[in-house]
Amino acid sequence: MKNMMDFCIGTPCFWIVGFGLMFGGTGALIGGFDPFIRGSYDFGGLPLWVYVVFQTVFCATAATIVSGSMAERTKFSAYCVYSAAISLIVYPISGHWIWGGGWLAQLGFHDFAGSTAVHFVGGVTASLDTGMHKVTMIVQLAKFDALKQALNKVGVTGMTVTQVMGCGLQKGSGTKYRGAEVDATLLPKVKVEVVVSKIPVDTIIDAATKALYTGHIGDGKIFVYNVAKVVKVRTGEQDYAALQDVE
Repeated sequence: MKNMMDFCIGTPCFWIVGFGLMFGGTGALIGGFDPFIRGSYDFGGLPLWVYVVFQTVFCATAATIVSGSMAERTKFSAYCVYSAAISLIVYPISGHWIWGGGWLAQLGFHDFAGSTAVHFVGGVTASLDTGMHKVTMIVQLAKFDALKQALNKVGVTGMTVTQVMGCGLQKGSGTKYRGAEVDATLLPKVKVEVVVSKIPVDTIIDAATKALYTGHIGDGKIFVYNVAKVVKVRTGEQDYAALQDVE
């Protein structure tokens, strides 16, 4: 459905606005405005509308690259807005820089088979996130209190804590837990998860690293994930507002 909407939404957007921005002028940054492509163009003897269809497919392809990274993580309406934006502005302007006589073309840049104009633009757009991140830390039981205090100091007020079992480089080596020898293939650990938006992720990582570091095997791991959406059930607040602990 998303791929179909890329064509259904992207085609009129590209024909009304995008194509003109891409090929309607020779400015360094942007082309011009040519609704429904009624201007005069020279594409080396290639019929105008053959080239229009060719570029329309490229435009839609740039949009569809992102659909995989956003699968099951965004509202359909939000995806449709994104599809319109990349067809109206993002692809046409970047394409003008490369193929429409823009600053990259003026520097002698060549794009073969759309590797930059299509795939790179789609990939970069897909990498954009909501600014919300989940940080997951797997730590030793003895280090949990120190980690909790360190996170509280940098402004983290909520966290999810789970007792788990796991192993890493310690697999096969003996260790003691509460004075008793235990099988090191599965050691008791604590998994601490926090979701942040206002607090920089690097601040969380720095605080956790300082609290957990001993220099020995088993200090733990830290994983960072993008979060597409947060909803506070009680109030219906979403995303940044849902993460604020304010009554």
